[in-house]
Amino acid sequence: MKHLNSRLFLCLLMWLWLCCTLCAAMSEQGTGAATATAIPPDAAALLLLARSLDPKGRALPHIRPNNTRNWCKDWLSDDDTQSIPVSPCKNDTVYDLVLSPQGLRAVAPLQGTLPPTLPSGAFSYVGNLKIAGVRGPIPEWIFSLPELDMLELDGQVTLPSTLPHQALDQLTSLTLSGMYGTLPQWVFMPPDLMSLSIGGVIQGTLPPSLPPGALSILDSLDISDMKGALPEWVFTLPLYRLLVKDMLQATLPERLPPTALDRLEELTLSGLKGSLPEWVFTLPALSRLSLTGITLPNNTRFESRDYPSWVSGSRLQSVELADIKGGFPSWVPWLPRLTELSVTNMALLSAIVPVHHFYQLETLAAMGRDVKGTLPRWMFTLPQLKRLSIVNTSLTGTLPERDKPEYGGPPSSLTEITITSNRQLSGPLPSSWDALTGLRRLQLHNNSFSGTVPAMWAAMSFWLKRLDLSGNRLYGTLSDLWHGAVAAILPKQSMTLHAVNLSGNEGMHGCVPAFWEADYDIVELDINATGLKLCKDKPLLNLFNAPIPGWSPGNCSVQGYSLVPRRLPRELNGLPHRVRLYA
Repeated sequence: MKHLNSRLFLCLLMWLWLCCTLCAAMSEQGTGAATATAIPPDAAALLLLARSLDPKGRALPHIRPNNTRNWCKDWLSDDDTQSIPVSPCKNDTVYDLVLSPQGLRAVAPLQGTLPPTLPSGAFSYVGNLKIAGVRGPIPEWIFSLPELDMLELDGQVTLPSTLPHQALDQLTSLTLSGMYGTLPQWVFMPPDLMSLSIGGVIQGTLPPSLPPGALSILDSLDISDMKGALPEWVFTLPLYRLLVKDMLQATLPERLPPTALDRLEELTLSGLKGSLPEWVFTLPALSRLSLTGITLPNNTRFESRDYPSWVSGSRLQSVELADIKGGFPSWVPWLPRLTELSVTNMALLSAIVPVHHFYQLETLAAMGRDVKGTLPRWMFTLPQLKRLSIVNTSLTGTLPERDKPEYGGPPSSLTEITITSNRQLSGPLPSSWDALTGLRRLQLHNNSFSGTVPAMWAAMSFWLKRLDLSGNRLYGTLSDLWHGAVAAILPKQSMTLHAVNLSGNEGMHGCVPAFWEADYDIVELDINATGLKLCKDKPLLNLFNAPIPGWSPGNCSVQGYSLVPRRLPRELNGLPHRVRLYA
């Protein structure tokens, strides 16, 4: 009887343990279910996307059900295209979604495809959507997002031939690039579409006509790397901006209907067949024109005033010319409102430009090895010029002094000078450029300039922010003006110079100025591949090359400097203060 009671007691204990275990399991299951239902719809949709785009779990290991506490911050990348990164989520809701390896913080390429459906209510507030680096068909739920405003599809994907009713009703911007197949008609049908960009669509051509009302408020059209011709409807749209690039089989019409493109302000043409028709230059509102690989109409002589009749009334403010057949167009200098000019791989006019040319030009850029000849002096005489850039050209010659009466020099209005990678530009650095008091950036690296750094350039420390003389053939030491005269005139708080690069000038040697070191807030100093060095113990000198107060011969132990006491001149013998002279 006693043994029977013991067995009953053990059975009772086991039954109680089993009940407790079952209750705990049910409680945990219930908690898990509650947690699962508590996951926001957008997070649940991202979990589904991760399983579909990364079926092996190797590319998106951080997107997991047990990692949903800070899911937006942990799963999605911020928008780093702005000055201040913007989070794609707010209050557990996604507003900007980038379905790409970068946007999903992938550690490997995405091997899957997009899921055919999403959980109910997911991505209801997504306004901007970009899909890149994903293959396969684009599901219909993409086009049914109720708040979708901007859509960008980039990659080897295929588009559906039709869309549900009222799809993309809120869409204002659509970008398609690298698609498979042909362009479906719905691309041109969103009623609020204002910006359309189509490029690199395999087997894709533009339709010869559009349904009534299509693209009725479109103001920006970008077509690139497409086959076939340009249909006439392109030139009948109410556009402010038109870009046509790399359509090798396309030509422009010789004439336009009345009022066609009368609102167009920006036009970019590249890689088209045939010569450019004259209507391009007579568009009434055109202010920005970019031409690449185009044959221009016949030019007149530059010195002649017999320029085309449209020039005097032109509203062009910005002109970019690259690989133009026929040379530099003679009418460009006569444009009355021109403020920006960029020239790539074209010969420049070497003649001195009269005063009435380019008198409003503020930005001038020349680049490319086919820019040949002597460095044009007129580039340094323009009265309103603020930014001058000469990069990677074959120009020869020297930099002009500012005080040469025969052609003048750089205007005081200049704020940026960038003359880099021009190996045939040589000669000394112009000492008179110290008068360019508006200059903020002076970049003269990777040329063949020689000589010493002008002593008078030390004054630039009080207005220049960046100085780059690297990769030239400069030699010698920096003058005493760099080493202290400037520092003695104004306090260090007045100095603006924050970046100095002298690297690659093997002939330079000696000490760099003390005010280039950390105490004077120089945040970038590069003297690699030179004989220059930091010499903190070298004395600062005043205007008379005497040590600034506070320095004594006992704290100067710089290699290469020896101090020898000298007898004072008679004029200094009677001074009340104790004076010692060292040489």
